[in-house]
This record gives sequence, C-alpha cells and structure tokens, in this order.
Amino acid sequence: MESQANKPRRRRLRQVAFKMVALLLSVAVAIVAGEAIVRIVGSAPPVGGIDVSSSASPYRLCDNPILGYELVPNRAGVNSAGQRDVEHAVEKPAGVRRIVILGDSVVEGITLETKWENLIAWHLQKRYDKSKTEVLNFGVRGYCTLAEVELLESKALQFKPDVVVLVFVDNDFRNFNADIALAARQRPAVVNWLFCNSDLFRVLCLKTGIYHYGQDDPTQWNKTAISDDNVQRGLEKLKDLAQTHHFQPLIAIWPTFLDDRIIDRACIPGTSTPAIEILAAEKGIPTLRLSGFYSDRNPRKAFTNGDTLHPNETGCMRAADAISVRIQELASQSPQTQPATQYAASQLNAAQAVAKAASAPQWDHVAAMTLAGEIWQNRGDVAAAMAQYESALQIRPDDLLANLSLGRMLLQTRGNLRTARECFERALRTDPTSADACNGLGVVLSRMGRPDEALEQFHRAVRLKPELIEARNNLGMALMAAGRPGEAVEHLRAVFQVADDSAEIAANLGMALAAAGRCDEAIAPFRRALTLQADYPQAHLALGNALAAGGKNAEAIEQYQRALKAWPQVPDIHVNLGAALMATGRTGDAIEQYRQALKIDGELPEAHNNLAVALASIDKNSEAVEHYRQALRLRPDYVQAQYGLGLALNKTAQYRSAIEPLQRACELSGWKVAECADALAAAHAGAGDFALAAEAAHKALALAKDAGKTDLARQIAARLDSYRAAQMPVPNKP
Repeated sequence: MESQANKPRRRRLRQVAFKMVALLLSVAVAIVAGEAIVRIVGSAPPVGGIDVSSSASPYRLCDNPILGYELVPNRAGVNSAGQRDVEHAVEKPAGVRRIVILGDSVVEGITLETKWENLIAWHLQKRYDKSKTEVLNFGVRGYCTLAEVELLESKALQFKPDVVVLVFVDNDFRNFNADIALAARQRPAVVNWLFCNSDLFRVLCLKTGIYHYGQDDPTQWNKTAISDDNVQRGLEKLKDLAQTHHFQPLIAIWPTFLDDRIIDRACIPGTSTPAIEILAAEKGIPTLRLSGFYSDRNPRKAFTNGDTLHPNETGCMRAADAISVRIQELASQSPQTQPATQYAASQLNAAQAVAKAASAPQWDHVAAMTLAGEIWQNRGDVAAAMAQYESALQIRPDDLLANLSLGRMLLQTRGNLRTARECFERALRTDPTSADACNGLGVVLSRMGRPDEALEQFHRAVRLKPELIEARNNLGMALMAAGRPGEAVEHLRAVFQVADDSAEIAANLGMALAAAGRCDEAIAPFRRALTLQADYPQAHLALGNALAAGGKNAEAIEQYQRALKAWPQVPDIHVNLGAALMATGRTGDAIEQYRQALKIDGELPEAHNNLAVALASIDKNSEAVEHYRQALRLRPDYVQAQYGLGLALNKTAQYRSAIEPLQRACELSGWKVAECADALAAAHAGAGDFALAAEAAHKALALAKDAGKTDLARQIAARLDSYRAAQMPVPNKP
C-alpha cells in the first residue's frame, strides 16, 4: 500500500526535477545565445591580459590618464626608467646619437619573458657601434599612437633623442590603450576571469557598474583622456615635438604576416596604400612600409611567433635592417620633418574615414565596404561601387550609411529609382530623423512623378535639419514646380545667403524670383551665377529672359547669343532671341532665328506665331497666314495666333475668313481686349454686315475707354459712326 501511495510523490518529484533541468538548460542556452550575439555585434570593448590590480604585476596604474598604465621600474627586464631595456644614463654622452623606438607589444615584446633576441631595438642596436649610437626601447604593450607620443614627451625626451621611430600597427587606430584589463580594486578571481573571457559579462559589468567596472576602471578613464582621433592627434604632437626638440621622426608601418602573403591593413579601399601613410605625410612625417622588406613562402611561420603579428628573431632582424636603411636615407636630409604632402581632398578624406572605421572595437567591414564604394564611385567605376554597397547591405541590410550611399549613387547615375527608393526607406526605418534620407526619398519621388509626396519629404528634411542646403534647395525647386514661387523664394534666398559660392543655387534663386514676377530682382543672382561659372548656358538664358521682361532687349540679345554657343540646338533660345531682335527693330534677323527654331523643331507653336508676326510686319501677310494656321493647329486656344490670323486675313481682304479667328480671340480673352473687338468690327464691316460691325465697335470703344486708351477710343468712335452710317471705312487700317 505504501508503495502505491509513494508513486504520485515520486512522479511529482521527477516532474519538478525535469522542470528544473529544463529551466537550467534554457538559462544556459540564453546565456550562450547572448554571448554569441554580443560577440557578433561587437558591443563589448576588447580586453587584454594586462593586470594592474596585482602587486606582482609588471604593470601599474599611472597618474597620466593618456598612458593609463606603465611598466613598473626596476622589475626583471625593466630598467629604472620603466623601459624594456638595459640601463641608459639620462645624460647623453658627447658625440653619441640616440634612437628611441616607440610602439606597443611589437616593440616591447609580447611578454616580459620575450628574449632580447626577439626585440627590434636589440637588433637595431647591433647594427651600430654602441659608443656612437644608442638605441632605446620605449615600447609598451597595448599603447595607441597618442599614448606612445605621450610616453615620448613624458619620459623619453629627457634622453635627448636624435631619431624617434614609431612602429605603427593598425590596431593603434583604437582610441584607448586596449590592453588594460583589470582595475586596482580587488575583486574575486572568478569575476576577473569572467570579465576577461566573456563579452556578455563584460558588457553587463560596464553598463550596470557591478563590481565597480566602468566606474573606476582605467579603460574608461584612459579612453576619456585620449578621446577621438588619437592617431591624428598623436601625429600632430609628434611633428610639434620634432620641431621643438630637433629630432628626426619616422613612422615604421608594421604589416600582418599571413600564411601565403604579407599585407598592410587599414588601407584606402581599392588601393594598397595604408591610411597612416597619407595621414603622416600630410603632417610632413616620413614613413617606412616594412612589408616590402619581407618575403617567404609562409611569412607567418618565417617572421612571427605564429600569431601573424609579433615578430620572432628573424622578423626583428628584417625590421632592424629596414629601419637602419631608412634612418641613413633621412640623415642626408636637413629638416626633421619633410614638407607636408598635399593630397587631394578625396584621398585625405578617405584616409580619415579608414582611421575612423578602424577605431571601432572591431573592424567594421560594412563601414569599410561602404567607404570602398564611395571611393570607387568618385573614380567613376559605378559597377565596382555597386558591388561594394550591395556586399555591405547583404551583411547589414539596415545599415544607414550603406543605404544612403547606394541611394545617392543611383540618383546621380540615373539608376533604378525603385531600388533607390527602397534604400532611402530602409535608411528612414533605421533612423527616422535622417534628413539626408528624407531628402533622397524626395528626389526619388519627384523623378517618379509624385510631386506632392516629394514636397512632403523635402519639408520633412528641412524641419529635421534646416542647415541641410541640398534639402532646402530641393524644397525651393519643388515649390516652384508646384506653382508656389513666392514660397520658393523664401527658401532659396536662405540657401543663397549661406552658399553664395554656388552658381546653381544663385541661378535657382533667380529663376524663383523671375517666376514670382520679380524680374528686376532676379538679374543680380543670375549675374552672380555667371560670375561663378561663365559657361552656364541655363543662367545665360534665364538672365536674357529677365532682361527682356524688363525691356532691356539689347542686353538680353547678348545673353541669348552666349546661351546658343553652348546649346545651338535648343529652339526656345532661338525664339527668345528672335523676340528680342524684333523688339530692337531687327526684323530680318528675328525672322532668321524663328526659321532656325522651326528647322530644329517644326512643331513649335511659339516659333510659328512669332515668325508670322514678323512676316506680317513687313507685309508678307500670305506667308504669315500659313504660319498662324500652323500655330493654331498645334495649339487651338492660342489667343495671339487667333488675333494675328484675323489681322492678316483683314489685310488681305479675306474678311469673312477673318471673322472666325477674331471672334475666337475675343472669347478666349474674355472680351477684355479693345484691339480684338475693333479688328472683329472691321472684319464684319468688310463682309458687309454693318450691324454686327457696330455692335463689336461699341464693345471695343467701351474697353478702350476703361483701359484709358484715349487715342484708340477716338479712332474707334469715328469708325463706329461710319458703321452706323453704313459707310465703309478703310478695313486694313483699324
């Protein structure tokens, strides 16, 4: 009986045990998954093996926040100055040259147990007579460039160096001394072990402050002191120190040794040029690419301790040989620093971008690919740029910069608008406050024939970032296209005030002012555009239009002629030039321009109409009639052509034929033009219908009086009297 009673209890215990095991397994899986995610994302800062919490450690915290830590003097392998070196007197002996070598673990040695034979400084010293040249090793594991130069200033300068060699490794772009692991605060050994070995635990410690990580740890203290751009700040300081203390600086660029080749990392994408080479040369500091001095079938085994980075004895010997040769070359040159090399802005920007990408805790491959795409794009290789952008987006589809860069390139190259739209929309999902994405999406929508949506995106971009010139310019042009030139002027004037060195923006402001009927004001920005860019045919054309609108036809002619030099096949320019020539009495030249326009485009109603007007002015009415009819075929509601056709028919005594176009002209103008009604009256009279003639003349008289046209009113009144008396006036002189 007891056995039967215990069965439910044992079942429950098994169920509880099973649940506990399942819970523990779930927690373990969650921890493993969290660790994997943190490592993939790269959220945890790197940590090395330097322990500054133990009194037995060869490293200790120091008061200088840029250094963060230092070697403890007078330990095994460390001299009294805190160098991984033999003792050196501070006072430099007479006639002795001193060479200081700065660097990280490549120079110090990966551990303090590293043999002297595996130190670059030791091999470099062997190449000189020690009574004439001393080599001082100031390498400290984990230091970045700024810290290495800080060490030079705080400790090495007292030895009065003649040459300073800084061995640069690509991880020196990191903006802190990466190997600081543990703070001075005592913690349980298991906690220190987890902090060093688990990215997830390290992130939790630094974010929450448990065990006081992130509060008093030297990683944060040191990183704050170094701040951003440590390499460029370090190079600037090295240049200044070299000029002040009269030593020769040299940057030796350390490569990576792979199984099958030797490479320089952190290069300008698409090239083999290390970014540090450009950054140093821009400061006038000479460089040495050490990669060119090594060659072997398996470089990693031949020249390193097996980790692709830290040199073995052979690797140190080759480096010492290369450095000694370069020092000898520089000794024949007088200045401590060379004249700064002037690089193109794109090259310098690319080097700075590489430095920024390489300063991340892990090399950001997406950022590097995006940068490579931009460089290929600047070189005009769209296919190569596209490949880089697409590769970046395969890794990280929602990357803001990659989407923006691809979207912009598609717009610039008139590529696929659908893909460009997807890029900008993804960018906005990643960052809804990106004004650049709003602006790009607005351009796409505008080209897709969706002006209202485009206008909304331009407005949004300007609200997010009022100083974004491109967005505000696009907003102004979109408002112009929407028939709101007054609002466009407001935005384009604001852009022009901060970018008056842009011919395009000046011309856009001029066009908005002209569209708003402010042609006199438009002239100044058009002239500014042409001052900035003399070969700007669109500005010449627009300035000509503004001058013609203000009655300055002689000046307008000059602008139209300049526009035609660049755009001889644009018929509208020929038409506008013809109108200006007509206004200055050069009818023959005007006719030639109109005919030229029609040779280019025979379906241009304005050219037919204007040619007809010019022909009628020299009594070629029959030919004029044909061109008026062509203009009306192309545009039936063309008021000027209807009126002109009626006049030409009146002049050729085709009165009944003239009635229809003149009647239509009066209707299209809303019976508001006295001349139209007067010509219609003449046509009716010529056709013998004096009652209709009198009716039309009566309307014409009223319109002339309302318009204050006294002379015309007097003439119409005389004709009206004759119509009423059924007396035929001279029909071709209304």
